[in-house]
Amino acid sequence: MNPSILIYLAICAGTSLADLVFAPYKSAEQYKCGSFMEDRNGRKADAVLSFYYSSIDQFITLISSPFPHQDLLNDKALTGDIDELQSSVEKKYWQWIEWQKGWIALSVGLVAFGVLFVIVYIFYKFCVCICSRSSKKQNTDARYDGCKRSMCNLFLFALVSANAFVAFTLLMTSQYAQIGLDKLPNRMNQCIDDLQSYKRDNDMKIRKLLIDDYQVLNSTIIRQLSTAGHNVVDRVKKLTGAHVIDVFMNVSKVAQEMHDGLESVHGKVRFLNEEGSRFEAEFSRLRNTANEELVKCLENELEPVRSMCAKAERLLESLAVTQFKIDQKFLPDATENGLSEIVNANITQVLAASNSQFEQLENRIQHEIDRETHSAQNMLKQIGDDLFLVAETISTQLRKVTFEGLYDTVSYVSDPKKTPTMKYIQYSWYVSLIVTSLFILLALVFLFGVLYGICGRRPTYYNDDCCVRSTGGKFYSFGIWAFLLIFVFLAVGTAVLTFSIGNFSNLVCQPLRNPLSHPESLSLAERYINIWKANHTPENEIEITLQSKSPAEVIRACARNETLYNLYDFDKKYHLNKLQDFEKDAYNQLQIFLKTTMENMPEIRPLDAFISRSELKDLEKLAAVNVSKVSQQGLNAIKHAMDELDLVSKTREFEESLDVNSGRPKAVTLVLEQIRELEVQFAKPLRSRLEALYTNITSLDDKLAQLQVPVSSLLVKLQHAQALLSENMKEHFGRAAKEEFQQMVNNIDQYITHVKNQMESEVTSCQPLTQIAKQTTAAICSYTIDPYNGTWMCMLICLVLLVPIVTISNSLIGLYSKMHAFPKYIVEPPSETHHMSSFITDTYDTRPKPGYANYTYTDNYQHNYR
Repeated sequence: MNPSILIYLAICAGTSLADLVFAPYKSAEQYKCGSFMEDRNGRKADAVLSFYYSSIDQFITLISSPFPHQDLLNDKALTGDIDELQSSVEKKYWQWIEWQKGWIALSVGLVAFGVLFVIVYIFYKFCVCICSRSSKKQNTDARYDGCKRSMCNLFLFALVSANAFVAFTLLMTSQYAQIGLDKLPNRMNQCIDDLQSYKRDNDMKIRKLLIDDYQVLNSTIIRQLSTAGHNVVDRVKKLTGAHVIDVFMNVSKVAQEMHDGLESVHGKVRFLNEEGSRFEAEFSRLRNTANEELVKCLENELEPVRSMCAKAERLLESLAVTQFKIDQKFLPDATENGLSEIVNANITQVLAASNSQFEQLENRIQHEIDRETHSAQNMLKQIGDDLFLVAETISTQLRKVTFEGLYDTVSYVSDPKKTPTMKYIQYSWYVSLIVTSLFILLALVFLFGVLYGICGRRPTYYNDDCCVRSTGGKFYSFGIWAFLLIFVFLAVGTAVLTFSIGNFSNLVCQPLRNPLSHPESLSLAERYINIWKANHTPENEIEITLQSKSPAEVIRACARNETLYNLYDFDKKYHLNKLQDFEKDAYNQLQIFLKTTMENMPEIRPLDAFISRSELKDLEKLAAVNVSKVSQQGLNAIKHAMDELDLVSKTREFEESLDVNSGRPKAVTLVLEQIRELEVQFAKPLRSRLEALYTNITSLDDKLAQLQVPVSSLLVKLQHAQALLSENMKEHFGRAAKEEFQQMVNNIDQYITHVKNQMESEVTSCQPLTQIAKQTTAAICSYTIDPYNGTWMCMLICLVLLVPIVTISNSLIGLYSKMHAFPKYIVEPPSETHHMSSFITDTYDTRPKPGYANYTYTDNYQHNYR
């Protein structure tokens, strides 16, 4: 589409009021509850640990059973009555056992297995010890002993490696658990702070919605009433086509501005050319002065100084090409002549009489409207006062919601003066380090043993080397007896930790993560709420309202992203979702006042001919005016001059090419200093003025587009408007007044819709509460309980792995201690005078050596037993 047509349509659109724009609410503070989840330092183990924790969670689900609290505990027992709890355990112990059968089986089975394993192993060693006394011990390999040793080493290496990995995982998870437990009070306080922030945010949202946003509506309607005369006349002009007068007036105004601006541009160009000449003269003087020094440098200096001077000479040559000359002809002659024609046409004076008739109508209409606006303004004030009272009432109710009980609970638990909880946490840290150290010690002992067994040499007859398999057997012996000594204690500790943490995870964490999948937990929460209701008298109305919904209803509503305002039916009291019905009388009265104001207009008679034939002929001459855009070549010349005058970038490239270590000759330093001086005094001011000139010419180019209007079609519209306004003037003004009134009504309806949308989606939204709940659950479970789950699972896996490790290690001890079998026939034993080196660490060599010639072998000893 032709750009001139687009400009014309934009001008014809007028200055109609846009829809109301309500600024979005911006919270003054950020939520902090989940800040600990962001500080992960990119640990790669997190994904693996998450998978590990989720696997444990599935295992907990597998062996756990739903909590039958209604059958096991009455209301008194739920409140912590010791007698009721004792009575429940005594009378319903089979039901308790049935509920905890999975955890009891796991815990008791682990302890029982530990005790039985220790007893059986000690009994076995006792029997072996007795039997070994009656039989001669074989110190050499029997048949297939090498194969047994290799297979056992391979299998044991896999078990020991797995055990070592699990032991170090135990160290990591136990430390995570202790860190999570230590930081839990601070994290809980941050989550409670977020609840306070959520309450304050909703308070401010309500006040903004009902006070600030209503003030936007109020000021908009007042502004519409104050300019209603102009708006009505402007609408009449657009309905009839008389707005063409405004188009021609705008063309005349723009043409006059361009004419004045063009003269200013010509003056700036002349000044810049004069300054450019001064710059060229100064640069020529600089070049002549610098050339003498550079010639001396090239003749007298050696490399690499001479090359620097050559580069400086080339720099001056590159700067010398700068020729500053700007042409004043930015516009074609036809465009300048067209501007002169438009200015000389004196459109403003030609249409002054026509425009004055409409201005008189504006003043008359506005005068009548101003006489009637006080009723509408009073009604607007009354509605604003009602909304202010609603906002104050809601704010007062919100301020009554406090979280001091939560703060007090966290403070009580974390205060060492009030409860020993923090001391227990500190002691548990020491205990976890001791237990973890024991598991790591066992893992390292068996790891050293298996490495000696695989990599060590066979023990010699003289027992004069430590890097032998029998050393691995000693590690095994130590590890076995150390394990037997602490097995039962570790089993008991693992069982206690498994039973307590596993049940906590089942009863607390799993329901918190997915509450709707645990109806027994929701019913337990409802029972606690009912007990609290029975013992607590609501202090205010909002507490009564908040107690009307069950936890399941709140969770389902938040899953549907409902607002608490709709969930608890606050609209029955405040009626913000149906504001128009609640303030029905006030809004109807306001509409009546506005309608009366817009209808009570003065008598408007048809207009006489507001433009003569001679004036039309004068305007028709403008159709021949040809206006084109600014010369792009001239704009490019200015950009090129700005680039040429950028001496700083050119000298920077030159300085970067120099060798810093070689130093600078005096001639080069002199050139750079003079260029910098020239930059400050001439080049930089010239660039600034050129940039301002470029901006001015570009703005002129934009204004030229406003002069490209279809003159012929506009004159046709103007004649048609003159015919319409000379006949049925009242009809056109009545229609325009109705449109203006409807615009005011639309603004009121837009505010009502805005309030409804905000109350249904933003104010008291469940989304922040859902995030706080998830982050609180993460603080308790993901960052505290889950690491404890990982801890007891690692301990359990380590104990399970250590049983086969101990069994296989016991078998390998004997195999590691066996030496080479000696030859079947020894002609002469080793002479005591023949001293054997104490540094022999490998197996016997069957080759004859000096001093051992009397040894003879009658079998293939080297092949069979090497």
